[in-house]
Amino acid sequence: MIRLVALIRWLSIVLKLKQTASGHGLRLISTELPESLLHLVDNTCWLMRSSADGGTEYVCFRGSDEPVEMLEGFHLPPQMPLIKRRRWMNRSEALSCRHRLEFSEGFRHGRALF
Repeated sequence: MIRLVALIRWLSIVLKLKQTASGHGLRLISTELPESLLHLVDNTCWLMRSSADGGTEYVCFRGSDEPVEMLEGFHLPPQMPLIKRRRWMNRSEALSCRHRLEFSEGFRHGRALF
């Protein structure tokens, strides 16, 4: 319970949430967690975006230590998700890739597909 309170307090102070221009949502400014809190959160990050045919393109980053696994794929229900590419990268490269996908390529955080 003490760890959860510490994590919530840290999130409210350090993540620096900022209202978007529309005033209806929040935008995450900083997503880096200090090393001491990494074990308290899930080490999987899902990014998704809709495709023109109704499917979902996804990128999944797994692992908080080196190396980080990155899965890229596509899912069109009711079919099974298709993994297009799988690779491993160092942590700083994974963070850079994640930021590029979010800010330049239109991916958004989402729930796990599988």
